Amino acid sequence: MDAVDERRTHNEATKAIYKAIRLQGWSGLRVPRELHVGLYAFVNPLWCLKPPLPSPLSGIVLQHHTELVIDYTHTRQRTFWETMSPQTAYELGQQMINLKCLIRRFPRTPDGAEGLEAGLHYAAAGWCRGIVVALVEGHVMGRQLARDKEGPLTTMSEGSLKSLAFEPVPVRDIGLQEIRRLDKIRSEPPAVDPLQSINLPALTEVKGVNHKGVNPRSMIDGRGWAIPALQRVRDECTVEMEHVKPFITTTRCLVKMRVPSLTPPQMAELLDCIPLEQRGAAGLHCSPLAKLRMVSSIKLYGIEVTEIRDGIRDLQKCLIDRGCWKSLNLLSIEVHRSDCHSTLLNDYATFKVLAKFVDAICSPLATLHFTVHSSSAEDRDIPLTMSLNKLLAYTLFDFGKLPACSLHLLNAALQMYNLRVESESLPINFSPFTKSAGDVQWSPTCHYVWTITPDQLDRSQGASDDSDKARMNELVLEWLGRPSSSTRANSTDRHSTGFSISIECADGWAPPADARPPEPPELNAFKPEGLNLVKNLTVKSRIGLGVAKAVVGKGARLEKLRLMHMTGTDVLGLLDRINEFKMPREVTLESFMPDDGRQASQLPVKLKGQRVKTLLVKGELAMRLVATMRPHMPMLEMLIVYGDEGQVREALVNAGPGVPNRLCLGFTSEGRHEFIKAEDEREGITLGDWKDRMPSIRSVLVHLDVPSANVADAGIFILSSIWSLLEMDANALTVVLPDSPDVSSHLRGVQMAMERRFGQTLGTVMAAEKRFVLTTDDIQAVRRERERSESTYGRPFLSFSCFSLMIQMRKAVFAHSSAADTLKAVLEANQQHTMPKGLTLKRLSSMLNRYFPSLDSNTAVEALASDFAGRMSAAALMTVVDPPYAPRRLKAPLMAAMQRHGLAMEPMLKLYGDGPCIPSPSVITSAAQLMAILQTTGKDITGTQLLYKASEHGYGFADMLNHVDDAGRLLILIRAANGSVNGCFISGSLLPPPQLPDAPTFNQYSVGALVFKASGPSQPVFQSASLTLQYVTVSRPTILTETKLLVGPPVTRGARIEEGLGLWAPDPAPAQGLVPERCQVQVMWGRRTESMLADEIEVMRLQTGP
Repeated sequence: MDAVDERRTHNEATKAIYKAIRLQGWSGLRVPRELHVGLYAFVNPLWCLKPPLPSPLSGIVLQHHTELVIDYTHTRQRTFWETMSPQTAYELGQQMINLKCLIRRFPRTPDGAEGLEAGLHYAAAGWCRGIVVALVEGHVMGRQLARDKEGPLTTMSEGSLKSLAFEPVPVRDIGLQEIRRLDKIRSEPPAVDPLQSINLPALTEVKGVNHKGVNPRSMIDGRGWAIPALQRVRDECTVEMEHVKPFITTTRCLVKMRVPSLTPPQMAELLDCIPLEQRGAAGLHCSPLAKLRMVSSIKLYGIEVTEIRDGIRDLQKCLIDRGCWKSLNLLSIEVHRSDCHSTLLNDYATFKVLAKFVDAICSPLATLHFTVHSSSAEDRDIPLTMSLNKLLAYTLFDFGKLPACSLHLLNAALQMYNLRVESESLPINFSPFTKSAGDVQWSPTCHYVWTITPDQLDRSQGASDDSDKARMNELVLEWLGRPSSSTRANSTDRHSTGFSISIECADGWAPPADARPPEPPELNAFKPEGLNLVKNLTVKSRIGLGVAKAVVGKGARLEKLRLMHMTGTDVLGLLDRINEFKMPREVTLESFMPDDGRQASQLPVKLKGQRVKTLLVKGELAMRLVATMRPHMPMLEMLIVYGDEGQVREALVNAGPGVPNRLCLGFTSEGRHEFIKAEDEREGITLGDWKDRMPSIRSVLVHLDVPSANVADAGIFILSSIWSLLEMDANALTVVLPDSPDVSSHLRGVQMAMERRFGQTLGTVMAAEKRFVLTTDDIQAVRRERERSESTYGRPFLSFSCFSLMIQMRKAVFAHSSAADTLKAVLEANQQHTMPKGLTLKRLSSMLNRYFPSLDSNTAVEALASDFAGRMSAAALMTVVDPPYAPRRLKAPLMAAMQRHGLAMEPMLKLYGDGPCIPSPSVITSAAQLMAILQTTGKDITGTQLLYKASEHGYGFADMLNHVDDAGRLLILIRAANGSVNGCFISGSLLPPPQLPDAPTFNQYSVGALVFKASGPSQPVFQSASLTLQYVTVSRPTILTETKLLVGPPVTRGARIEEGLGLWAPDPAPAQGLVPERCQVQVMWGRRTESMLADEIEVMRLQTGP
């Protein structure tokens, strides 16, 4: 095209624009006519221009476009770009000769997309990638043609494009399959000429060169792009070095490179793609990385330490060879919070290599940032346990052979663990490191561990001390982290949580018994008050006393001190080192050793324990030491004793006068759960049996471990434990139960046990806002006590903290007896039948309020027996009356008294009718279980008759049929060898088929029935809430291949039975010789079938009223 034709085309395009302006009503704009074209271009983006494109009109308009955005989320744009060919994009790029910024926004999966792990995304990074490449390459060619057209005197610079950005945008309701489809749309750029050269001299910034997409190819690899002025490369996603290399290979001006963290070998490999500059007259200033000021996130984890050292050396050489010498202003080092102390602070070789790297690469005024990596699976609110040995191993480094920046580096690394060096030799430009990588937060507490090792014993016995004396008395422990949200919500004081230190032996190593506790010189690195934020100290054996004394000597302001496996002398020696104003408020003494034959009372005590308010004790020796220390702790409020019941009993019996008014048995604190386990889980806690040998205690709180349902009835266990604890004469008793899924059944068990024991006279177990209190209708004070205790226990508890309720519980065994009735029983027990001296009705009533502690054995047992008879007489229909509870001292006299009164020491059943209470007729179920079954039948049961018992009558099916005959209302109970109970109730009779040659082998008929099971002493569970119509199938006794008695819903013969009970099923392994026939039981429950061998079988007929 000649100049005349070109001017004619340009004029026609200009006229077309003016016409478009008139049609859009812009002709009245009060702007110069020569600005109308630029204004039209401003309000009309590329995708709004009328086709065909390119056109003369677009050639005029696109010259005014300096920014182009390709956005997937814009529907009209998306359609425009997806239907464009790369060749068309190239031609449009030729018209955009003044383009400065190009942005492509491609789709990615949203957070929480189906099929993807949390935090994982997939992006369609290939979407319209070919369009972008074509636009850029067309722009370069078009601008070059425009400059050539202007000739040698052109004022147009060689390049205009300054910024490229590639941004993923989350798209709702998009999945991986759709991402894979979109990733292929317009992803391929135009074919490339092998000799092609695309020069972008103005491009200074590239953002987002790599994203986790489906197609891993680099967008410009092999296309001849030259970006000599590139200064900033930024990528926030997981980096693939092959994506970044083509962009930085030709740069000579790189200033900032912000890419995801790379290990030193990876970073060296990435930068090695930049060619070395020939040294000339300009020297190092012409080198490609001479202007480099920031390199982000060198990752020092995930590879072997030797690879880290070699990689740092290679990276240092790579940077220096390319002109980066003492030029970086910012260097970021990313470490993993769980192993940085091992990688740097405990490894002199690695620390030295890193220090030399920092010294060679960073400017004297550089800022060093340590960022902390925390994996997504890691719970950030869980305290991190850190080795204090490894954190302080730097004290053995020879800092005289390290660069001057090594202290700067040391301080930055230590601050990740809340340690700070206070030294005059620190650089004045030091700035605090950045602790977070993304959203990392530290837990509200930090825990440090010092491990005693054999080499510390060697050093304490005269070996040389290699520690750097210059690094002593300069370290401070302080809260330097960014607290988590839970910490900010619960605390306004940044130091309120404090730190904890544990001192323990190395795994698998036991120090000699006579070993002297070492005092490691590394701990001298702390300033005299450097450990004043240490709140908790645990010493797990006496070998750690030297370290403990060093911690105390460095200003620790302890709130809690826990001492284990040492002697009383060791404890008193350590406590003597603690200033009275820094004495902990809580002291734990656990598992003590004998003290060279000396008794605890013989130990000299110089304790200044005015601040001690709580003592936690485990073991007899520790308890004896407490008795010696008690006079020196005037503010002691609570003693907590834990262990099993035997350990607790021995501790209390030998406590002496040193027990405070409040006693806690077991505790829960900071993840520790110490519940008191009864010696005999079938009987409950029996500490009250030893009350005469225990000190007087006003208030008792017990964390009670409740056995499983197959061991003991939870209600009876808890109630028996409560009575025994009440024997200790405390004015307040609180029982805390484990916060487990079984707690509701435990409390229901207590309710049922109370009803069996007291009827409705004492009260009920009430639930309010997850707090459970045993209360009475007429004692309102208990509810106030419940509200007061809410914040204290935070778990289900049974509270007897009201004095009035204590009286009610103590005299509860006499709930159905008046003072006159009891006096009569007392007189009957007295052979002279005279009033005991000084005993009156008024005094007797007072004695009943105080219960066991005030009554002699004869009076108590006669009162208990008389009351048992009275409770049976007053019992409601279809209830169980439990026998009286008796402490150990009354068990034998009570049995004799019960025999004199003709009573049995077992639960009694009150059935319908006028008859007396009867004992349970079953050896398989407890009285409470049997009553629950009888109640569920819905029948008015007046009595029971045992018809068949396998251990007496034989285990055969025919044996059972012969004894049961045609009796109706049958209750069948089966106990398996594992102790589980199964059974059924049949409202009719067992009707086997007639014994005729042509008769069927089984008889099936419908009848009201009930199927149930129970585990141990727990309450039975029923397949239906009441009697329902079910089918009973009875086979001939001679048939060996079928289940002889089956109770359950109707099913087709041979079909799978999903619910029901089968007895005398085919035996998979017939016994040889011992019994002629065994009863194999099949329990079908919840579509599961379980087979077991019967240990005992009972069949009884239930009698009903007229």
